[in-house]
Amino acid sequence: MTSPTIPSKVTDRPLAAEGLQSYRYKGIFGWIMIGAKDDEDALKEARRSMSTSSVQLENLEKWDGTAYVSAIKPPPGMMSKLEVEEVIATSLVSHGWSRVVGAAMASKTFQTAVGDKVAHIYFEGNDRDLPTEPSRSLKGDYQSEGRNALEPWSILIPKAAAPDEVQRLVAQFAIKADKAVSNTYAAKLNRPRW
Repeated sequence: MTSPTIPSKVTDRPLAAEGLQSYRYKGIFGWIMIGAKDDEDALKEARRSMSTSSVQLENLEKWDGTAYVSAIKPPPGMMSKLEVEEVIATSLVSHGWSRVVGAAMASKTFQTAVGDKVAHIYFEGNDRDLPTEPSRSLKGDYQSEGRNALEPWSILIPKAAAPDEVQRLVAQFAIKADKAVSNTYAAKLNRPRW
């Protein structure tokens, strides 16, 4: 088992002293790093660090052991962004995509007449916007002929979707992405002509 990599940016690392939970609060000039006992204590510390007394839970994130996540808990029965990402990644892998670390969550290499080309999949949205945004988006990027051939095939994944619904939506997306790439000029030229 490999250990998780340590994020390179200080504001992406847990910094709290032993016995405290690591938090960060999105201030007007960037992240305020906080060590606190719980969410309420973290908001109190954020208020002390701000020139204004107005702090909101929506701007607070806490370390979950691997990354900072929203301090807002999803409603009962709703998956967190990390849980949805896991369902998406597992579904993409079952459709021939590979998991990657970085901004993209998955990639797939396609053979074309101009050589191997790589498509990337991105998952956007966060738990912080739960009250205002009902969906998160799954987008692809495959550059061909000076444009993103996957741009028209982005999908919205409702935040209230159950795991089986997420899998169904991702399967549709993966099939459409494969078809869109196979219809690009370079991919068509690579097909056998019988």
